[in-house]
Amino acid sequence: MNMRLPILLTSLVIAEMAIAQVAIGAHVLRVDDRITLRESVALGAAVEFRSPWISAAGWRAGVFVSPFANEHSEMMGASDDPAPRTWKAFQRDERLAAVGLTLDLKFPFSDTSCISGLYRGAYTTIGAGWIQRWRQRDLRWESSEGIVTSAEQRETWGELNFRAGFGGEWNFTWGCPFVEGQISAAISSEVPNVFRFPSAIGVAAGFRYVLK
Repeated sequence: MNMRLPILLTSLVIAEMAIAQVAIGAHVLRVDDRITLRESVALGAAVEFRSPWISAAGWRAGVFVSPFANEHSEMMGASDDPAPRTWKAFQRDERLAAVGLTLDLKFPFSDTSCISGLYRGAYTTIGAGWIQRWRQRDLRWESSEGIVTSAEQRETWGELNFRAGFGGEWNFTWGCPFVEGQISAAISSEVPNVFRFPSAIGVAAGFRYVLK
């Protein structure tokens, strides 16, 4: 018990010295997804910290969620025998969702030793992460004779994701709005051993608040 207190105090001192700035943030991300071939919206949150020992860059660890969104498509059939008519020959309802974890390095373009640790200006990011995806398809076919066939498909797969970004932030005493563009490359288990670039292009807008 006597040894635990000095170890705990030493750990707290090291943590205090190692982290010069801590911030939390949230954002909305609009993505042109080249893997699912659709546009989607994701909600994200992140924790940022900067160390005085590596003042040229900050670390950002985050999570994002793209909730289930439905996409409907259909195709009409036509026939003149025995009489002209049309019908819904094919129908597809597809639902997609994703969850991701990210870790980025953030490099400001200028000195970050501002008053109160606040920074205003442009920056770049480079990082990696993991995306877990879910897809559900409900399919329906109807022949000219009125025979209906249906099927349901469910898939889940993961993607190793690499990304880079460019953004700008404006820090005030009450917080920091920011805008950031991102481009990604991915190795997806949907199609094994295939490297895709770009796998996604997105724009994020959000807010971060400096705790320390």
